[in-house]
Amino acid sequence: SLLATELPSSESSTEVNLITADGISYPTLDSESETRTLLLLHGAYKNSQAWDSFKEIAQDEGYAVFTLDFRGHGQSEGEQVIVEAMDNDVDAALEWLEKSLTLSEKHIILMGESLGASLALRAGARHPEVPAVILLSPGMKLWEISIQEAIVNYGPRPLLLVAAEEDEYPAATVRQLDEKAQGPHQLLLFPGAWHGTELLNANPGLSFQIVNWLREL
Repeated sequence: SLLATELPSSESSTEVNLITADGISYPTLDSESETRTLLLLHGAYKNSQAWDSFKEIAQDEGYAVFTLDFRGHGQSEGEQVIVEAMDNDVDAALEWLEKSLTLSEKHIILMGESLGASLALRAGARHPEVPAVILLSPGMKLWEISIQEAIVNYGPRPLLLVAAEEDEYPAATVRQLDEKAQGPHQLLLFPGAWHGTELLNANPGLSFQIVNWLREL
């Protein structure tokens, strides 16, 4: 899978090819950034470009931003299918980041949209070092990918939940997660039926609400 990086200190970007569970290669990345890091996970049948507008805002606010193309999506190889093995894509990206970033950068916050939101919460549950997770339009179960156990295993870490009121399944999901969350969390519901990163485009202030939430962590 492909990891694209955006670094606020140098305003440069690079692309890193990752090979997941059955043999991962890790190029190195030199960065002088002292900021927190965001790993953005796109939804099904989309790619990392879904995050372009938010990525620019987050980078302007001083975040190192990384976007991942899941297997079979965007520039990544493989068949475009939705499987639990996509968890391996997130694990590979996190492992690469842990090995490549400086110590001051190892505060990797996960943010996902739609299927990527579900995968973000699952990864947060598996990786206790992840300090916070942001979910746009998650589903309690999408295809075979469930977050029923993940919300329990995620524990008391901060969680931001975002959905549109008329996007019925994600709206129901964030309400359930709001009830099940064990730590500090915030629920943002917007009018309309916008889904995933469409929420960011339809509600220009949302990106800045997210950045403000991150500042308070």
